[in-house]
Amino acid sequence: MAKRPRVKNFDNDELELLTQLCEQHKDILNSKLTNSKTNEDKKKIWIMMAAEISALGKSKRTAECVKTKWANTASEAKRNFSDMQIYKRGTGGGPPPKLLTPLMEKVVDLYKDSAAFTGLEGVEVPPPPSDLRSQRVSTK
Repeated sequence: MAKRPRVKNFDNDELELLTQLCEQHKDILNSKLTNSKTNEDKKKIWIMMAAEISALGKSKRTAECVKTKWANTASEAKRNFSDMQIYKRGTGGGPPPKLLTPLMEKVVDLYKDSAAFTGLEGVEVPPPPSDLRSQRVSTK
């Protein structure tokens, strides 16, 4: 089994461009549709984004590499955002959370309205009617 060659880490210029491109194509990339047309569109966008990032001349990037980097960046942004929200609701003890970098703030802004970042709203369920509570189940 051949070892994969080590690829350079993404630098700030590449990450800025990746964030811009993902913002431009957010609707397609985050689409929940999985039909062949949508999947083909997503594939083309990731390939185009990899070509644009590689054109910066820092390192040759594949579509899979760019897609993985974006998934990891979004996951890190979500984790940092969640830590900030937990800290805000806390009592103030313990160390403060890490401050968001400008890049992470952009990623959070992209996704801040999604359920993945903010969670789902709870639904209040009314208590059962009183006639159901008064009935006892016989075990005889």
